[in-house]
Amino acid sequence: MCGETKDRSEFYKSKDGKYGPILKPRCKACDSAQAREWFAENSDRAKENRRRWNLENFYGLSVADYNDLLRKQGGVCAICSRPERMRRGEKLMRMPVDHDHKTGAVRGILCQTCNRAIGLLGDDAVLMRRAISYLLRHRNQQGE
Repeated sequence: MCGETKDRSEFYKSKDGKYGPILKPRCKACDSAQAREWFAENSDRAKENRRRWNLENFYGLSVADYNDLLRKQGGVCAICSRPERMRRGEKLMRMPVDHDHKTGAVRGILCQTCNRAIGLLGDDAVLMRRAISYLLRHRNQQGE
């Protein structure tokens, strides 16, 4: 695209061809510029592509699987039973997929607040029980 003569190291490798790796026809700089331009012109499509890729590669879910799981939960958080409340600018954030960090198994869909809360407690049920006990103990001390 730039018309400059460049070293082979300035080009990305494509899939292996019949005789080995093939260099892409655009240099890395031109390839990056074209990608930035495409993302700027197709931001909604790019976001949906990224969402689909993340769901499939991190959780083994399709967008339909995510939507079905959320529908089964009544469109609310599996812990607090409320819809998502956090916003990024003007937009309501999507509810994240909760999963077991050891096994990767999907547990449900949570709001941002509940997902962060259990994450900050390390998904540790014993620690969560201690936190509940602490809250109840202090609630009772205040005469409630």
